[in-house]
Amino acid sequence: MGSECKRTNCYNEIKDAFNRIIASEENLQKMQRNLSSEEKQHFFSFNETEVEVFNKQLDEWEKNKTNPLKLITVGSIPPVMKALDISDNQIAMPQSVVAKALGKNPEYPEDKQGHELTFDIIKKIPEFLADPVMVFKLRTRSDSYVFFTEQKDSENRWILIPVAVDKKYGRLVINEITSMYGKDNEVDFVRNNIKHNNLVYIDKKRSLDWERECQVQFLAQVLPEQGSFKILTKERLVNLLSSSSEYDNYLFQKM
Repeated sequence: MGSECKRTNCYNEIKDAFNRIIASEENLQKMQRNLSSEEKQHFFSFNETEVEVFNKQLDEWEKNKTNPLKLITVGSIPPVMKALDISDNQIAMPQSVVAKALGKNPEYPEDKQGHELTFDIIKKIPEFLADPVMVFKLRTRSDSYVFFTEQKDSENRWILIPVAVDKKYGRLVINEITSMYGKDNEVDFVRNNIKHNNLVYIDKKRSLDWERECQVQFLAQVLPEQGSFKILTKERLVNLLSSSSEYDNYLFQKM
């Protein structure tokens, strides 16, 4: 009985993984065909107009620091998030998230501590989401993604940005930035999430640069081979964006 359950669970896991791969490929194909030439050129960038609006909101918050529950809108999801099939909701965060990211001491009674980031780093959030080093989807919380950035905090820790998708906020449904902080033991964090198959996106070059700087070596064992569908890579997206005909031929050969 036990062995049958194990086989059934294994089959279901394989089936679910296969279905995710098919859905992801269909999403990529549709998105790639609908992108304009200009959108392809700025695929790893955030909308400039929305960045300006975001910065103005932050400047206004810095002056007034009003309601901690009031939302600061970051903007529409960038193409990389669309490629990961993340819900096409506005990205936003409560003012309390900004306060905690900047603060050294508790800003509000419910806060335990601040994260001591700078205002300049906070303003780079759109950049970090549009061109991350790695992205993890937490299987224990299917609505949550963690964006691993190349930015460090004052204690030389790599900064993570967790995002909860389809988060209800009053009458709104948003992709909510729930925090932003330098991660203790980031090597263990990356290693453990890879072990549990949570890695869904990676920039190979920058991730290997990170690995060398940390003086560890384990990413080569999990990095997808050329043509692999398991993990989406920046390098693969760049190749797919370069030519629609190459993309169509590639899919045809795999069918």
